[in-house]
Amino acid sequence: MIILFGGSPIDILKNTTLFHPTAELKELMVLEMLDKDTNITQKELSNKLSVATSMINQYIKQLEEKQFLVKDKKSSRNVNYIVTSRGIKRKKYLLMTYVYELLQLYNLAKDSFDFIFTKIESKKINNILLYGGGEVAETVINLINERGDTDLKITAIIDDDDKKQGDKLLGYEIVDPRKLNYSNHIILITSYTYEQQIRKKLKTLKVPEENILNVFER
Repeated sequence: MIILFGGSPIDILKNTTLFHPTAELKELMVLEMLDKDTNITQKELSNKLSVATSMINQYIKQLEEKQFLVKDKKSSRNVNYIVTSRGIKRKKYLLMTYVYELLQLYNLAKDSFDFIFTKIESKKINNILLYGGGEVAETVINLINERGDTDLKITAIIDDDDKKQGDKLLGYEIVDPRKLNYSNHIILITSYTYEQQIRKKLKTLKVPEENILNVFER
């Protein structure tokens, strides 16, 4: 099973760093939030989406003009925003477009990582330890799990952050690097920033250099 995303739709939309906040993406985010909570205020929308209240007011006016929203005025200060059936269709269309673009990037990543998996398989060692319990590790886990024709097996995730140790990432335990037996394992570094520090630590732990690979290498 591929787990591409985690968290609420708004968290996912807000936390993407490679996508510019286009008008369509802002429209999707506003529609999503109003569909989830008709009582939400413009100030709350402003805070959650990290944009000025004046911009939220503008987005809502535009959505009303397109008949994606209607106002339900309870009083001068109490206004509910109802997403219309037309607005629901628009939201679903925008969401599917967004997911399609993410899947295109996912497929690109899959092609890119095939090289490192082939390299691991050539070493005739099937057991893998991922070093770095972050987003890259999640991606690698999904990519390996998707490869139905491979004997590669992730046995654990290593991380130097003691706050992560003992937790799990997609079902795999995050462990202290000093508490592992590295024999008959490939160590796949999934940290972009700390590769050199990780290699030095693995050297002190007597891990053979030929069994250490970096997911970003070519």
